[in-house]
Amino acid sequence: MDLAKHGPSGVTYLAIEFQRLDPVERERLREQLVCTGCEAAAYYVPPTKRGTCYFGARPHNVGCTLAAPEGAHSPSSLPEAEQRAIASGTWRLRPHRPQGRSQHHLEQDPDAAPHEGKGRRYTQAPGARRSTPSVGFLSLLTKLEEDPAFASSTDTIELPSGRGTARVRSYCVNVVDVTEELVNRRKLYWGTIYKPGEVWDGGRWLYTQWGSPNVLLSADMLQLVMEDNDMDSVEEFSGASFLHLGYLNRSREGGTTYFKPKEPEWFAVRLDPDRN
Repeated sequence: MDLAKHGPSGVTYLAIEFQRLDPVERERLREQLVCTGCEAAAYYVPPTKRGTCYFGARPHNVGCTLAAPEGAHSPSSLPEAEQRAIASGTWRLRPHRPQGRSQHHLEQDPDAAPHEGKGRRYTQAPGARRSTPSVGFLSLLTKLEEDPAFASSTDTIELPSGRGTARVRSYCVNVVDVTEELVNRRKLYWGTIYKPGEVWDGGRWLYTQWGSPNVLLSADMLQLVMEDNDMDSVEEFSGASFLHLGYLNRSREGGTTYFKPKEPEWFAVRLDPDRN
């Protein structure tokens, strides 16, 4: 979006005008931006690598004419095998594999005859039960973000570590829908990062929509996520989406809730597609 409005004052800004504001004033206003069409909470993306700055909102309110056209970032971009897995209605969730981490987690047939190449052939015993198709962690985030109907579906997810199964609509929770009842509950939480926040003990806060739980990344997790996404600056988190399999925490003071991912395979970030 080229335009956004400062909610309390009603003043409208072009993205380029907003970028030219005094940095302190810009940061103050940044937390209270709304879409000029539907007044959904909006975020500001500073100049990208190609030199452009813009506003965004995810999600817009229903019926907003400024929302990206349906299919603009279509889930059909998912690998064909994962589209089929999701279409099956029951699938297993695969962990995220950040760049640079080992990808060799396949079970091989130790009795297979040697052949050229790095692996061996794979076998399945006669009459063996057909395995459940799988969906990658980052692909699930993409599907949740781009297909609102899917987020409320009754698809069955086979959870990792023998935790049983769950329905998408009850286990995948958008941060804007988080309630007090979810504190200390393990779920698949997802949402939009509106801007990077303060440094904390070498790590960094990532702020979501007003009133929603924020994300706290330790220094190690921050570095890993930035390397995984080939990021040069924490500002690139602005407008990114995330998925986290873990618990909703409450601050010691009891006033705020937050996430603190500790397992790289169960936290992933997808940079704003408009940034490219």
